[in-house]
Amino acid sequence: MRGQRGQSMAEYLVALGIGGSIIAALTLTPCTVAGSASGCVPTLIDALHNNYEGYSAAVADVQDYGDVEVAAPPEDEGEVEDDDSIPGDGGKDDPNKVPTEALNKVSYVYDDQGNVIGTVSGNTIYDLSGKEVGEYSFDPETGKQIVKIDGKEVTGVSIGSVFVDQDGNEVALKAIVIGGQVRGFGYEVDGKFYDPLKGELTKVPDGAQAVATRQVMVKDASGNANLFGYEVDGYIYSLSKVQVSGETYATQKVADGELVEMLLSQAATIASWDGYSRCIVRALDWVNSELNGQYNFTKTEDDGSGNQVTTTQNAVVESPTNNLGYIDSADMGGSCGGRWLLTEGASDWTLSGPY
Repeated sequence: MRGQRGQSMAEYLVALGIGGSIIAALTLTPCTVAGSASGCVPTLIDALHNNYEGYSAAVADVQDYGDVEVAAPPEDEGEVEDDDSIPGDGGKDDPNKVPTEALNKVSYVYDDQGNVIGTVSGNTIYDLSGKEVGEYSFDPETGKQIVKIDGKEVTGVSIGSVFVDQDGNEVALKAIVIGGQVRGFGYEVDGKFYDPLKGELTKVPDGAQAVATRQVMVKDASGNANLFGYEVDGYIYSLSKVQVSGETYATQKVADGELVEMLLSQAATIASWDGYSRCIVRALDWVNSELNGQYNFTKTEDDGSGNQVTTTQNAVVESPTNNLGYIDSADMGGSCGGRWLLTEGASDWTLSGPY
């Protein structure tokens, strides 16, 4: 157990909205070297280790916004009717009610490159040392989130959060596997299991194991990376399979896709894939549904008039954007580890697997 250093987290990260709730979101894209806004840090892990070790458990009370990839905007603070389920809101709380054990959660504001700007509390933004650096606002008519740092607006912002343990270390989402079957997702700390939405203590069936996952991303029309789901042993599970309220872990999850590693060899193909991950997601049973069961296929064929045209199978795999998602190189852990390996030749493709 690490000792607490400096100010406690509670001194500068207060509860969002009413009654100590903070903005909820399940996962975050990896941070990159920051340089566009005051208070940015190189990585989220660095921020957690260097600034939030041993912080107060007062941030454990979180609010559930459902199946979202980034947090909903904070609500305006104001007078509301007393809710006995919210401690300290001025009403008569049930003294005999035992609060649900839950993981702590820290919320962040990110710029359009995924860099951490700071933490958000209500309409105030603090840098990672606790200094007030800006303002947050949300326009309900346009749906625009506005962040101003030192009086200057930062566009393209998003809000997200991570669960952390009592030492301030990020807790990674795990797959709950029983008898080789993925039954659901959640968090595991010191032998205890917590649900994937609120991070609250939950029960899992006997024999359950917590298995590592990797984030699967997808790019929107503007080129921004968003979370699609998680990978477990080469299979992909979308957020709808991961973010289940009241998960019981009673039945096996059906995967949405399979991981494929692209092994490129031709200069033109390599150039077209520049900047794109070669560890991609294709639909479940894609070999039959997209390649018609062909493990070796040509890139072009004669159309009967002496013209060489692209084959259907090549059209499926040649584009770096024609897939369900990808695993970023930073999250690969040294290798793609896909179920399939698609190897490019001068005039054809060869598929091997499943692994």
